[in-house]
Amino acid sequence: MIQTRTERERGWPSWFWLPLVLTGGILGALPFLTLLGLLRIFTIPSVSNVPSLRAGDYITIECYDLACRFPDLPKWVRPTLSEPAVGDMAAFRKPTDLSVDYIKRIVGMPGDSVQMLSGTLYINDKAVPKAPVENFRELGKDRKFQDVLQFIETLSNGVRYRVLDRDPAASLDNTSRVVVPPGYYFVLGDNRDNSLDSRASRSGIGFVPRELMLGRAVLVLWSTREPGRMLEAVDPPTR
Repeated sequence: MIQTRTERERGWPSWFWLPLVLTGGILGALPFLTLLGLLRIFTIPSVSNVPSLRAGDYITIECYDLACRFPDLPKWVRPTLSEPAVGDMAAFRKPTDLSVDYIKRIVGMPGDSVQMLSGTLYINDKAVPKAPVENFRELGKDRKFQDVLQFIETLSNGVRYRVLDRDPAASLDNTSRVVVPPGYYFVLGDNRDNSLDSRASRSGIGFVPRELMLGRAVLVLWSTREPGRMLEAVDPPTR
């Protein structure tokens, strides 16, 4: 008679170790890639990009060039790693205060026309598809849960992301039509009625020049407010 080994003798099954190995590999590579200037870690203090990014998130930024990590380097030794693209959740330095970093979503590229009409985003005079999904539940200041209308927008290049619409008649739901100048970008917060972005030029943002763009948010490492929020893609492909 052949005796089988006990579960204790067998040890843990091989699939058990895979998530641990992957997590360890990602976390172990972060310091090295950050030192090289390929990545940068940011913390999110505000709710202007809920639900994609939330207050308390620690995220990684994939740098557009080495100015992301080494802003004092001369341009000729700052090779471009990638270029900003429409749909990127992009970190940038505030145009009127270079000591402050912001993060918003790029919706308008150089030469594009951008306008908001009744809460719908128009790019080059075409409405960006906006499909309603389940409400977003959040904890309000009164410590009570409240539901907020939530939609999925789909840009012309297929990038999909969720946006919130708190007030159908908010002040920035209707804007004039503007054309993005060469070398600049138009950015919006996903939390549309709770974001100062390119719609409000008096806020000190307006159009964002290329030289102030830092990088694209790719991964939520962890959250100080939501313990289960860890190693999540900022924009999952099947969102």
